[in-house]
Amino acid sequence: MATLQQLLDDIDTRLVNTFTATQKISWINSHQLEIWRYLASTELYEFDTVAGQSIYAMASDMRIDMIKSVLVSNSTTIDGTEGYTTYEYAGPDDEFDGSAYYDALGSLGIYPVPSTATGTGYNVKVSYEPSPVALSTNTLTTVPSINVEYQDILKFRTMKIIAQSGNNPDVELANNYQREEDSIMKKIIMNYNKGKFKKPRNTYRRSEAWWKG
Repeated sequence: MATLQQLLDDIDTRLVNTFTATQKISWINSHQLEIWRYLASTELYEFDTVAGQSIYAMASDMRIDMIKSVLVSNSTTIDGTEGYTTYEYAGPDDEFDGSAYYDALGSLGIYPVPSTATGTGYNVKVSYEPSPVALSTNTLTTVPSINVEYQDILKFRTMKIIAQSGNNPDVELANNYQREEDSIMKKIIMNYNKGKFKKPRNTYRRSEAWWKG
C-alpha cells in the first residue's frame, strides 16, 4: 500500500505542478470521502454499561451518523443474539420513547439510564461504518483508507484537477485522467453490485453505494 507521501511523489512525477502539498491533500481527502460509502467496512465496537451512567465514549473512528445499529443485552449473562434489545436513534428534536441512543456531544448516549442498582455489566454492541483516515501534512507516512487496488483513483482525480487549473488548462490531459478515474470507479461499482467486495481489513467489511453515475 502506498503512503500519502508516495501518492504525492507519484503525482508530482507524472505531472509537474506548483500546487502545495496541502492543496493536493485537500483534494485527496475530498475524493476519499466521496467514494467512502462504497469502501467503508462495518466495524463492531463493544463495551459494558455502568450503573447510573448514560454517556459512553465512542471509538476514535466512529461518528453518530455512521452508526448502523446499537444492541444492548437484556441481562449480564449473554446466552445468544436473541438476548439483546435494539436501540433506535433519537435525534435532537425527538422525544425519548422506549430504548434509544443519541448524540451526547460527540459521545454515545443511551436511554434509559442503566439502573443504579443493577445497571452494571450489560453488553452493548455498536455496529458502525468507520470514518476514513483524515490526511494532512502531518500524516505523510499514513496509508489512505482506500483499498490498495483502488488507490490510483485518488491520484487521477488530483491530476485531473491540476490539468484543469490555471489560465491555460490542458483539457485533453484532464479528459484522459477522467477516463482513468472512471475506469477504476466502474470496477468499484461492479464489485459492489456483485456483492463480492474484497475484504482486506476485517471480517465486518461491507459496502454501500452512493454514486449513480
